[in-house]
Amino acid sequence: MVPQKFEPPKCRGCGKPLEAVYENECWTYIFDEETGTYKGDLVDIDILCPDCHMCLRNQLPEGACNYQAEASKQT
Repeated sequence: MVPQKFEPPKCRGCGKPLEAVYENECWTYIFDEETGTYKGDLVDIDILCPDCHMCLRNQLPEGACNYQAEASKQT
């Protein structure tokens, strides 16, 4: 059985996949396709898109490290 790969969420501002997000442009969280989560330490400050710098607080309300991708639906 092939392990499932997860897709990162897309930015609601620019539509690009959020393969990495930035916390106040200093700390980077990297999306892990194996687990469907971001890796890093949770700190409750603004999380930004690296491309358009949109604040992702509403999109990731629990913070980047608490994000869990939904399993893709197989038909």
